[in-house]
Formats: sequence, structure tokens, C-alpha cells
Amino acid sequence: MAAWFVPPVVSPLAPSVPADPAAFDPLHKWLGISPAEQPPTHYRLLGIDPFESDAEVIGNAADARIVLLKGFGLGERAALSEALLNRVAAAHGVLKDPEKRAAYDRTLRSREKSTQPIPRSTSKRRPKRKPPPAPVFASVTDGAPSPHRSSRRREKPPEPERQPASPRRATRVSRLPRRRRGVPAAAIPAAVVAAVIGASAIVWGIVSSASPEEAAEGATPVLTTADPASNESRSSEPPPSVPGMTPLVLSGHEGPVTGLAVTPDGRRAFSVSRDQTLRIWDGETGEQREIYPAGAPLTGLAITPDGTRAVFASNDGSLRRWDADAGEMTGWMLGHEGAVLDLTTTPDNQRAVSAGVDGTVRVWDLDSGRAIVLTGHGAAVNDVAVSPEGRRILSASDDGTGRLWEAATGVEERFFAGGGGAIAVARFTPDGRRAVFGGEDGAVRLWDLGTGRLQAEMSALAGAVEHLAVTPDGRRAITASADGPVRTWDLSAGRADRLFVPDEGAGPALCLLPMPDGRRAITGGSDGRIRIWHLSDGSEDRTLTGHADAVEQLALTPEGRRLISASRDGEIRLWNLPAASAPAPVDR
Repeated sequence: MAAWFVPPVVSPLAPSVPADPAAFDPLHKWLGISPAEQPPTHYRLLGIDPFESDAEVIGNAADARIVLLKGFGLGERAALSEALLNRVAAAHGVLKDPEKRAAYDRTLRSREKSTQPIPRSTSKRRPKRKPPPAPVFASVTDGAPSPHRSSRRREKPPEPERQPASPRRATRVSRLPRRRRGVPAAAIPAAVVAAVIGASAIVWGIVSSASPEEAAEGATPVLTTADPASNESRSSEPPPSVPGMTPLVLSGHEGPVTGLAVTPDGRRAFSVSRDQTLRIWDGETGEQREIYPAGAPLTGLAITPDGTRAVFASNDGSLRRWDADAGEMTGWMLGHEGAVLDLTTTPDNQRAVSAGVDGTVRVWDLDSGRAIVLTGHGAAVNDVAVSPEGRRILSASDDGTGRLWEAATGVEERFFAGGGGAIAVARFTPDGRRAVFGGEDGAVRLWDLGTGRLQAEMSALAGAVEHLAVTPDGRRAITASADGPVRTWDLSAGRADRLFVPDEGAGPALCLLPMPDGRRAITGGSDGRIRIWHLSDGSEDRTLTGHADAVEQLALTPEGRRLISASRDGEIRLWNLPAASAPAPVDR
């Protein structure tokens, strides 16, 4: 069944209760809120005591409700689940903000005195958890090409009741996020609150309705706003290898970063993490602007080419969308049964494409939230790519096959058999006429999409191909793996080209990106260093240092002058890249 997008704002004038007394009541059946307690207050909806003020208790309660309701999101009542998810997010958005909560509490107390007692929670008060120690980052001493897709080390997180199809992927540990308080927003004047409450007090709320308190607050499911206390931006000393370069250090994540993206103008950067948060950063100052808790470890992130929308995915199969015009989250998109392993967007800025451990590819309409489901793979889908014009999709799977799909209809056009073992990554060439696949057997295969014929099968007896990119001119492919070197492949000649040899003991590259100039590539290493390579001869252009842990994520602006990197310890760095240290040799 296709997953539906539910708008976050529900009308206070919607019908109060189902006309049929026997109609399903999700508030009662799922959350234990009896009809006598409906419409519930924000506190009752989250299952906490009235007037609870502890931000951590409120955040943990919201997380618990989100996890519970997501479990009902795949059946025939998916729309009810999504509507309640939006209401929970709206309640959390009010209660986490001290000023909004104070105004809301005044409304409740006024109603308690004049009309009816406040329904009290039947659940026990959640104990306060001792806050964890703040993360300690090492002191810093020093420093494609698609802007809407980050380069990342692919990992397959476990699900509650199934294991990932490939043992190559590391385990993701699910845990609740640590909550922080947001920036107080201006409270609505008391007179307006009272007027709206008076107009909507007769309305009962189940799923499609809003309580008087929600109407008074005009609540939307924005989970959090900027946190000035967590806006940390500190400068580092210039790295010895790049005199004069001082990257911005973006601190805040409390777990490994699993996705990065930067808008085309470089003014905004996005990151997602296993710490269950999406964070939005100022690309100029490095300050954290917004933070959104997700209720589950996040596995991927993509932004549209124009930078106006962001989509992020989690290991429970859910996706959410952030909209720049609205400045907030605009709804859930449910459908995958298990973790989302890859995510990208289309050139028209209207769709997102996701790949899941459930073996499906889904094409999401970002306006309606509906999905076209592409089925055919017999195991987890590791990677998806969209053609330059946006009409076709490539997928790579653990079942050892690659497939070509029509994006608009989901019809399978071509089937590509690998040489044995899982296929980890798929890419289009810039002209959209050929496909390049890399996988477990260490070979790189080039297919003609018009004829469906294998044009070249290239192997250099290296390790499994885990990362692959094609240069903007389409002449070379670049690959990296956890147990093999970085290498280029000549796509015209159909053979291995250059081998990149870093310093002794450098370790493998965990992510890579070609630069827009087509002459250089960037890799992030397990030794915490970022290397920029000349593709013509395999020599290093420069090395950027400062990360204290393995670099697993990279993203570039379209012109290639700004780089954002993230290491396993959750630290993010924003670099202004210099010009090449010397003119790169031009191949003849």
C-alpha cells in the first residue's frame, strides 16, 4: 500500500467524534486515552503529568509516543498513525518551549477554573535521567559533485526483528536522543488565546481534530528550534599541510554522522546522525540554527538541487521532509519495512528516491508524499542513482543484480547481472547513456543502457568496491574500499588506470568525491585525514588535517570551493578550499 503524506496542521473545526460509535478510536486503542479524556491536553497526549516542566521528561515521552505510533504506520490505518504522529509532534513543539508552555499552562488553568478539570495522566511520572557528560573533542590544529547527496560510508543498521542482508555492514545502536531546549518563541496574546479557546471548546478531537489548546497555540509539528546554548563554533589553528586554512568546527552531534549536505549557495549545511537528530547549520558562521529529534537513529540525508527541501531517513524505515519556505518539518513519509540504506533527490526538485533493506526502491512525490514502489530485487537495495535528466533510476542490490527503472511509472527497463556477490554501488555516466556498477567481487562493470550490453569488465584484484564515483567529463570512474586502495578506471579504454598511494600507515579511504573541475578527487580516510588527489598521475594535491577520528562523510558545493566533512566522533568541519597547489596535468 502506498504511504500517504499527512499535512501537519489539523483544523480545529474538524468533526469531533466518528459518526459511527463503533468506529476505531486510535487515541483509546493505541494510547489508552479514554473517550472521557478526549480531546486530550498536550500533557495527556504525551502520557505525562499536567504542567510537567522537565525538558528531558517531555522529550523522552514524545520519543516513546513516536516509536509506538510508527509501529502502526504500515497497516490499513497508516493515515491515522501519521495524523497522530503530527499531533504528538505539535504537542512536543509547544511543551518543549518554555514561553509557549507557560502560555499553554495559563490556558489550561483558566479552563480548569471556569469549565472542567484537567484530565490527568494515568501513567507514572517518568524519572529524570542523569544527563550524560558533554562530549569532549580533541583540540584542532588544522583542513561531484552533486550538492544534494552526501558521500558516505555505507552501513546497514539492524532492525528490531531482522538482520541486515549483508554482514559487511556495521551495527547501528538505537537509543533515545538527549534533548535540549529550543529558543523561546513569542507567546500569543492572552486575549487571542481566550477567544480561540472559546470558539473551539465544543470540539472533540480524536485524530482529524485539534483540541482547543492546539487551536490556541496554532501548533505545528516543528520538533525544535535553534538552541543558542548548543551553538558552538570554534576556530582551529591552521594545519601545517595547508598554511592559512582555518576550518569552522561544527560541534553538537553526540554520535557518528551518517549524512551530510550543503546548499548550492553554501549558506546552509545539513547533517544527520545516529544520535537521532537532524541539525541545520549556518554555512557562514558554523552556528547551529535548528535541531530536530527523529526518535530513531538516522541513516541518510538528501537535499534538492535548489536547496529548498531536505529529506532524511531512519533505520525504522520512516522518512521526513524539511521545507525552507515553511522553515519546519512538513510531514512523515512511511512505507519501507526496515532501514533505509540510501537516499537521493531528482533534478526537478520534486521527488526523492529511497532504497531499503526490504528490497524495494520508492519514488516519493515531495508535495503529496505518495510513493511509487519499485519491486523486483530479492534482497536489500544498497544504492540508488538518478539519471541526469531525472527520467530513470539505477539500483544496486545484495541479490547480485543492478536494475534500470522508469522513474515516472516504476517499470523495470533493464536487468544487469553481476559477476558474483552483492553489488554495492551504481552510477550513471554524465551523458546518461551508460551505467557503472561496483561490488563484492572487486570488479567495475560498464553497461550500455541503450543495448543492455556489457561494454567493459575491469578488475585489478583489489578488495570489494564500496564507494564509486564518475568524473564530470565521464572519462574515469574512481573507486575505494575498506580493504583496498583508491583507484581510477579509464572508461573509454575499459581498463584500470591510476593507483593512489597515500603515506605509509594511512589506512583505507572511507568516502570519496570527484571535484567539479574533473581533474581532482577528494577522499576521507580512516586516519582522520582528507586528501585531494590529482587524477592525471595519482599524486596528492594537498592533505587537510584536524579530525581526531575516521572521516566517513564528505559533501561539496557545486563549484567545489566549499567542503564539509564529518568524522566518526560526530565532529563536522567546514572548509574553504584553496585552488590547486599546482596546475593539474592535462591528459592528451
